[in-house]
Amino acid sequence: MDFPADIDALRIPQGTIMRMPAHSSPPKPRQPGKFLKGPIPWPWLERAMPLPGKALHVGIQVWHQVGLTRSSVVSISMSGMAKVGVSRFAASRGIAALEKASLISVVRHAGRKPVVTILTASPAQGAAPP
Repeated sequence: MDFPADIDALRIPQGTIMRMPAHSSPPKPRQPGKFLKGPIPWPWLERAMPLPGKALHVGIQVWHQVGLTRSSVVSISMSGMAKVGVSRFAASRGIAALEKASLISVVRHAGRKPVVTILTASPAQGAAPP
């Protein structure tokens, strides 16, 4: 590899003031661990809150998966719900309650994870009856 004959020609002259571009704010450090990515629409939460059993817990887990995958369509592991304190049976009932409240749509196949799509709740729909 050939270097230029006069390396001093490449040096910045002494006394030259170098200015770095101003940033509006410093970069945010990444937080370790799990997170719940938002925003989650408040009308959606209002309709999920009065639902029976662990429906809200299941809904938050669905939103967690949506945030991780950046897709509104996710597959939910029923046995994996036990990690967050929801049995697979309670998770199944929670998914059914969310589906009945029109907060999610579900595609089920025997022996496979249910595929859940988040539906948006408009403010005009209001809270779902218990």
